[in-house]
Amino acid sequence: MAAAQLALEKLYDDLQVFFFNKDIVSFAASVTVGFATRDVITSLMNDVFWPVARWATQASGLASALAMSPAQAAANPMMAVALKRGARVMHAIVTWAVMLVMAFVILEYVVSRQVIGLKTRVKRSEADDFVKAKVEAQLDPVLPLDRHDAAIVEQGLIANRQEEERAKQDLEREYSSALAPHFAPQAAPHAAARPAPQSWVR
Repeated sequence: MAAAQLALEKLYDDLQVFFFNKDIVSFAASVTVGFATRDVITSLMNDVFWPVARWATQASGLASALAMSPAQAAANPMMAVALKRGARVMHAIVTWAVMLVMAFVILEYVVSRQVIGLKTRVKRSEADDFVKAKVEAQLDPVLPLDRHDAAIVEQGLIANRQEEERAKQDLEREYSSALAPHFAPQAAPHAAARPAPQSWVR
């Protein structure tokens, strides 16, 4: 009985540590809010955005300019398939981008600021890192297009490798210092001091 109670207490303590370190509650709340917002965004996309987009493309003549007649599709089947697949890809990309913007607007401007009355902000302790990250994003090109960009990318990769090597060395030193007492040779215990022999000569 005592062992079972001890096991349950240990399990409860481990669960507390797990939930605290892994931010399970925050993650669950984020998933719940995401599912609750998904239906609203899907409805806005299907019932508002895409009907307006189709009407705009038809009114501007863009849809008829991009569309192929059955005769043209029969004459150029590869071109017809390429246009159809390209349209699907563009539809997916536009849907993804618009859904991201809608999710931000709904969660930040409507739910956070208008309903709850809070504003998302950068912590003061992380402000310097935030500014540095923005500057590095502007200076570090995604694709090196010239020698200057390639040099910047190479310097960044070298700096990352050096930082990883320093972190690895720090971890090795920490492990070595933590394990050193367990493997240090233990000194032999001192022999008990023997009493000096008594002299029988008086």
